[in-house]
Amino acid sequence: MELDSQGYPQKSDQSQGRFLVRSNQFKDPAIYSEGTLITVVGRLEDSETRLIGEMPYLYPVITVMEMKKWSPGEDMWPRIHFGFGIGTHF
Repeated sequence: MELDSQGYPQKSDQSQGRFLVRSNQFKDPAIYSEGTLITVVGRLEDSETRLIGEMPYLYPVITVMEMKKWSPGEDMWPRIHFGFGIGTHF
């Protein structure tokens, strides 16, 4: 899932693949339920084969270094900014 310019996950119907995320900290399944948007920064550590239906699928395994849980509609910055002045943007 791609991120927008503010770092917010952009929903898409197109999958770029599946992966597993490992964390050394407990993540409550009531808080991190299916459909919860998260951003993960981590290290690709391993791979693991699991079944999807009856077919084996090789998942990359990412070990979490940082993780952000997004609340529905959460935004870090205003999407529209009005102002005057001179400046640059990269």
